Amino acid sequence: MKKVGKALFGVLLGLLIVELGLRVAGFVYLRVNARGPAEDAGSGGIVCVGDSNTFGLYLTPGEAYPAALERLLPAEAGPVLNLGIPGMGADHVARKLPEQLEKHRPRIVIALAGVNNTWSDTDWKDSSGGRFLSDLRIVKFFQLLAARDELKVEDEPEAEAEGEFRTTDDAMGLIDYRRSAENTGDANVFRLENRAGEKVVFEQPRRKLESEAYQAAIANRFESIVSLCRETNAVPVMLTYPFRTPTLRRINDTLRDVARERDVLLVDLERELAPYVEALGIDELAFPDRHPRALGTELMAKCIYRALRAEGLVEGPEVEMPSLEGLRSGEGEVVRALAYRDGKLVVRGRHGDGVRLLFSTERGNLVVGGQETGLGESKLLEDTRARKVFFLPVGPSGEIEIEVPEKLRREGVFAVALFGNQSGREEFAHRSDVVALPGE
Repeated sequence: MKKVGKALFGVLLGLLIVELGLRVAGFVYLRVNARGPAEDAGSGGIVCVGDSNTFGLYLTPGEAYPAALERLLPAEAGPVLNLGIPGMGADHVARKLPEQLEKHRPRIVIALAGVNNTWSDTDWKDSSGGRFLSDLRIVKFFQLLAARDELKVEDEPEAEAEGEFRTTDDAMGLIDYRRSAENTGDANVFRLENRAGEKVVFEQPRRKLESEAYQAAIANRFESIVSLCRETNAVPVMLTYPFRTPTLRRINDTLRDVARERDVLLVDLERELAPYVEALGIDELAFPDRHPRALGTELMAKCIYRALRAEGLVEGPEVEMPSLEGLRSGEGEVVRALAYRDGKLVVRGRHGDGVRLLFSTERGNLVVGGQETGLGESKLLEDTRARKVFFLPVGPSGEIEIEVPEKLRREGVFAVALFGNQSGREEFAHRSDVVALPGE
């Protein structure tokens, strides 16, 4: 029994020595390899990886933040490639990154991801014991060794060969994006092209995680992203999400922790843009689902440029952040309305709105998603309320036309438009006047 005890003590002592050694080695490594441009850094300029906030959901390619950043940089800084894909989590970004690093050999990798991490291969960290183990350097060391092979696994070729790829050279909205998915039962499969024309296949499993597991998955994958970048002498740069919600606040806190622990340059967009949100209002900077509008991406790009320049990662003229007074919108009040014209319903709203059309044969005080509709319960309302064809995205033109089905074009039918975001949740901030449809 004593021999077993001595053996266990020896193993524990050995692990403790290894743990201390890894911590000391990590400390020395971070000091010797302090962030900055590497002498033999890649020649491919800057790549921006991440989700729809990088891609520029609702926006044209030139309005996304990578394009805005490229316009601020001198030509010798090299291209800024937008490799963002809507729906990608930090897991997907990490898996795709080795291939992208090899192909583009960037000097700088800018990463923003995490909000789509509703899945994870690190669920065991959700317990207090799991979190203690996950903080041990020896555990992280073996995780990284495993991840190096795991993360280099490319998308399965048979998945890529099937189905059509959705091109993304237009202003794609959340509704369009979600309808492009192939539902396999327990996951959604997406086949999309990023703004650089690269074809990407990935899955979104239908599994939700609790907050702690969600954050642990993000931290784990960003540590892998940082390590993969540094292995190729690319400088990793992390961003926080620019706008605050309860979920994004937790994610941003996790990203700050990883950046601090791994000595990574962090551009804290949430804090940088907070004065503009307070002064202008969130609707001036973000779409209803909190994706940045063009004004938001311009501010993001300037924050990133200023941080890169301050670190000596890029050269170029000094760029000042715009004054709040100079940015105050002259757009005036947004018109949200519904009208009937030549057999069509015409909706006017703001780019990025999600519009739910409701039809009923009754007037009343029915409340849907926080808005009094002016309609009452009826069989027609029940039959049409959940139909996808009556949930519409407002594009850049600010106007939608929809052909009214013939069976609805009769006296005694009333319609109303409710305006919210494009998530599909019944949460609405505005409504139109009720419109009576004329009989044929």
